[in-house]
Amino acid sequence: MVSPKRKNTRRRGFPVNASKLMEAIGKKGLSLEALAREADVDRSTIYHLQTGKNASPEVLKNLCCCLGIQMEDLLLNPKDVMKAKRKIVEGHVVQANQEEVEAIWDLIKKGM
Repeated sequence: MVSPKRKNTRRRGFPVNASKLMEAIGKKGLSLEALAREADVDRSTIYHLQTGKNASPEVLKNLCCCLGIQMEDLLLNPKDVMKAKRKIVEGHVVQANQEEVEAIWDLIKKGM
């Protein structure tokens, strides 16, 4: 007998504070299309974030850079900040070449 597939209940991404997102977009004076272009995301992604959907760590990083705000200001749950930052760093380290890994390792050693 084949067991039914379980739905993946683990949430993807991190919940965004939609009101703070809209406030930051208003202060920056960008249209949603312009922000999406600058943040290298689809305009529908911005729309989904406005309606309470979760954002991937990379989208969060891009939006924070474009809007000039801290990730702490954009996330709904302050406890998610370190998780999101860790995911971003892990993604970059996985894609890093040998020289980049050595440079990161040297920075870590200096901090010890």
